[in-house]
Amino acid sequence: MLRQTLIAGGLFALCGPGIVFAQPPGPRRGERGGPGGGGVEAAVTKLMVFDADKDGKLSNAEVTDTRLTPLWERCDADKDGVVTKDELTAQLTKEAATLGSGRGGPGG
Repeated sequence: MLRQTLIAGGLFALCGPGIVFAQPPGPRRGERGGPGGGGVEAAVTKLMVFDADKDGKLSNAEVTDTRLTPLWERCDADKDGVVTKDELTAQLTKEAATLGSGRGGPGG
């Protein structure tokens, strides 16, 4: 459990700065923003950009960034070498719940 938390934390530490600076501008006056800046849905959308053939799945050939290998291995639930949008969403939801269960941050 501690190893998974450390791996997830390391992944977010590696990817976090790039994701933060790649964020679109916030909502304009009168618009509502999503909770937590998009959360899991936003992360899935960003990762699905790698889906070159637009089949709704990520293959090894499409995701060549080795920094994503640990995430890839955790997300590929059936170990078929392909990560579906559902597998990605399920794993990121699970990890977000684990990371969000601790105290700290705003209001914590």
